[in-house]
Amino acid sequence: MRLVVDSPAVQHVEQTWPEFRRDPRHLRFGLASDAVSPYGVKSSSHSTWPVVLTNYNVPPWLASKKGFLLLALIIPGPKKVKNIDIYLEPLVVHTKRSLALDYA
Repeated sequence: MRLVVDSPAVQHVEQTWPEFRRDPRHLRFGLASDAVSPYGVKSSSHSTWPVVLTNYNVPPWLASKKGFLLLALIIPGPKKVKNIDIYLEPLVVHTKRSLALDYA
């Protein structure tokens, strides 16, 4: 598999809900997060977790370019995130609300 759109999960979604793919408002995002030391010191006890959304609706060579990445949220330190779901919940709720308004 070279592209995310070739994955079995994406194929399953497209076969189960074909109308989802046909809708021009349909957006595919990948979510990524990793710890970053905000002070540039690897031994720092403080870490920050940026959460980035990658737009998979653009060609693969553009998906990871600066203008196509979306910084969705920043999870502040000082320690490692134990449960990222707590931080992602507002993002999911906001996205669902936006979709509900579009489809209303």
